[in-house]
Amino acid sequence: MGKPPERRQQLRERDTALHAVTGVTESLARGGTPRPVLLEGRGGLGKTALLDAAEVCAGQHGVRVIRVRSTILEQGLPLGLVRQMTQQGLAGPGPRLADGSPTGPALPVPGRGAHGAGQDDYALFHAVLSAVSRETGAEPVLFLADDLQWADAASLRFLLYLLPRLRPLRAGFIGALRPDSERHANQGLLSMLVDDVGDTLLGLAPLTAHGIGQLAHDVFGKEAAGPFTEALLRLSRGIPLLARELAVEAVLRGVDPVAGNTETLASLRPRSLALRARLWLDRVEETSARLARSAAVLGEATPLAVVAEHARVTPWQAPSAYAELQGAGLADDAPPSGSGPRLFVFSSPLAGTSVERTLTADELITGHLRAAVVLSARDAPPDQIAGHLLHVPAPARLAGVYGILHAAADTALRRGEPERACAYLARCLEETTDAAAREETLTRMGGLALRFDVSRAVSYYRQAVAASPGGRAPLLSALSAALWLRGDGDAAVASAAEALSRSETARDRSALRYRIRMMSLGLGTSASPSHGSTAPRPPRTDVAGEVSFDGFEALTEAFAGQRSAVGKARLGVRQTAHEEAHLRMHAKGPAWYVLLAAEVPDAMEILDNEMRLARRQGALSVAAPVYACRGLGHWWEGRLDRAATDLARAVHLTDRTHSAAGRAFAGPFLAGVLTERGSLDRARQVLDWSEPEEDGPGPVLTYLRDITRARLFRLCGRTADALHAATEAGRAFYGFGGTNPAFCAWRSEAARCHHLMGETDTARQLVSDEVTLARRWGAARPLGRALRLAALLRGPEGEPEDFGESVEVLRDSPARLEYAKSLAAYGSALRRAGRTAAARTNLTEALDLANAADAVPLSDHALAELRLSGARPRRRAASGRDSLTPGETRVARMAAAGLSNSEIARRLFVTGKTVEVHLGNVYRKLGIPGRHQLEQALR
Repeated sequence: MGKPPERRQQLRERDTALHAVTGVTESLARGGTPRPVLLEGRGGLGKTALLDAAEVCAGQHGVRVIRVRSTILEQGLPLGLVRQMTQQGLAGPGPRLADGSPTGPALPVPGRGAHGAGQDDYALFHAVLSAVSRETGAEPVLFLADDLQWADAASLRFLLYLLPRLRPLRAGFIGALRPDSERHANQGLLSMLVDDVGDTLLGLAPLTAHGIGQLAHDVFGKEAAGPFTEALLRLSRGIPLLARELAVEAVLRGVDPVAGNTETLASLRPRSLALRARLWLDRVEETSARLARSAAVLGEATPLAVVAEHARVTPWQAPSAYAELQGAGLADDAPPSGSGPRLFVFSSPLAGTSVERTLTADELITGHLRAAVVLSARDAPPDQIAGHLLHVPAPARLAGVYGILHAAADTALRRGEPERACAYLARCLEETTDAAAREETLTRMGGLALRFDVSRAVSYYRQAVAASPGGRAPLLSALSAALWLRGDGDAAVASAAEALSRSETARDRSALRYRIRMMSLGLGTSASPSHGSTAPRPPRTDVAGEVSFDGFEALTEAFAGQRSAVGKARLGVRQTAHEEAHLRMHAKGPAWYVLLAAEVPDAMEILDNEMRLARRQGALSVAAPVYACRGLGHWWEGRLDRAATDLARAVHLTDRTHSAAGRAFAGPFLAGVLTERGSLDRARQVLDWSEPEEDGPGPVLTYLRDITRARLFRLCGRTADALHAATEAGRAFYGFGGTNPAFCAWRSEAARCHHLMGETDTARQLVSDEVTLARRWGAARPLGRALRLAALLRGPEGEPEDFGESVEVLRDSPARLEYAKSLAAYGSALRRAGRTAAARTNLTEALDLANAADAVPLSDHALAELRLSGARPRRRAASGRDSLTPGETRVARMAAAGLSNSEIARRLFVTGKTVEVHLGNVYRKLGIPGRHQLEQALR
């Protein structure tokens, strides 16, 4: 629990109103006669706080204050405000009551004449003002009147009598009331009062996002993240009172104002607001209270007729009850939605949740069950009915409940909400004991869970298999796919083998044998002869299976360096009618990898399209590998900034979906990008994260971790460890039938280690083999890299032009980072040969590319070589946007979007200190004091 903040209120975005109310007091202090002021606004907008400010100002200037306030309970009590005034105005010597308060003059109940004022009213009003004047003498007086919308008619007539007579009394007046939509008694008199005030009627608007941000800073004592501020604005609708109460509750519960806590903020239920709601409900008619409670159960913006039926309120009672709730500040002015029915709208989301909190647990259950019954009778959409059923203990005993829940799941799935669809289906299991229905539901839940949580999918499929008589082959096949995605390759093969033993058709058996073969290759092992070690590819009859085989065959052939893999990868990524998440990823994941390695021009466009599809369907388990592959593509193209962003998202989604298989890709890819940027410690941490969990599923595609770790070891000076890791990577890759350096350049890494250990001949042979394999594959990136290393290993025997082929191979390729490395190596060789002019040309271009990529080690190397060549390298601009490095730009944009330092560090896999240093540099270069100015400065 956090420490309660001080209960002080800062008036935010109220400068005009504050100037007006303090101006009244200051004018009185100078002997002036200020015009009366009325503050108009909905409840909670700060009217009372402004009156408080006026009272404080009056005390500082020696102005006497008479402050009164109407309440909803006093509407029927004549002269309620007048009685309060006389008790305060006659506080000097004189007769007093037992409690010490002055008696004041006896106030008769006023009559009512033809024009609304009793015949004796004016005499009474004159007597009251005379008594107040005698008591105050020449002392200036400030009348403050709050909540005038609840004032009784006689008191309002007194104020109409008072306002024209403020000058001789040396008095000022400031009143506060709610707008027309919240005034339902004495409308005529209130309108006359507003007309008398004229242009000094000041309307108060809800706070903007900036104002809510300032308020949050007051409460939390630090800056709130942009998304957190937006959530606070949305939940409170800009009403300062509600925003402050919600922020205070967040502090008490230890909720930090960061972007990741927006959902937690929405779940808070401030106790003070619940007590306030209970008080208001106790003060309104029982019919109105029932209407408010029903609306809280049914949810925001429900048709008023539906709320009335739920509350058992008649159609002709509902409008007046809603009007009373508006007057109490619980309901908003809600006109019909287009040509539709009138809606019940709370004054803010917090008002609705506060009313809901007044209900007991039993009342909530009863309310949600009745909501389901009412909505079902009105043929409401299934997801609306199902949403209430989730709050009711099973069984609900509602007609057609099983069909309603399945239909609701369909609706949620169309909206791209598979997790919610799964929740509806889970409730189905509680509504039926039929074995066939449970098997059907569990099977569907498994398919849905594959989109957002692979571990849950495995659990659902296993339950479905247990519920199925004899464990049907299709279920075992689906379980095999889920196990593979979870990273449990051995169990996946075993499940597929069991499915094979139970398959009833030759086509299914052929497909399963081939799947076992493909998975065994993915594990770097061989399937047993009975399980498909030599299984031929099945006929192209099963659409889903056909696509899956294309993807795996493409990767297998690409690993072996066969260009035919590209055509099969093209088939593997084409759209099909089969939209199951696990089949899409089985089919397309390997194909994406192949197209990237082959440097196919539209590979990144294909991934962008896949990402849009995954987002539309809410398929997080598909989005994770798309981010991983897209990040890999950015890395290979030398866009390290974008690569780090995509790969960090892949890591996050891999954790969220419990896909251990995803760790084998996302972790090494991100570690590789961090290594290119010189962040070796963070790269090592990410690589450790990618390791299989203890007692978890076995490793998949270990060569990626091994080759990345080998490079880290070498850069840290651990050459022997690096050589061992590179050799292990080669052994693991060969287990998949792999020789293609586009996927695993273990030979070049091992060659560097042999060279460092003085074994140059061995190094040259390894690199020569890699050049041959890279030429056979034909992509520029692996070939240019191998050619560059071959030139480096020639040493003193070589010529600068040895680097020329590497440069030319990479010049027009998308592999801009490898091109920059080759330019830098070529420039260094030219400098050593004394050809400084040509060296500077190549090194300058290499430096520009390295800076654009944010490849810090390469940039430092190129800069040092340029200085050795006698050049004076161009420096970045000293200030302005152009002076920012890619890393500083990335951090600045994330901070401008509202992310906190810790959130930025977590997303970019850097330390909090690194973020602080980057932001300090950004502020200095842009000439701004802090975060608030970032968005404008970056435009």
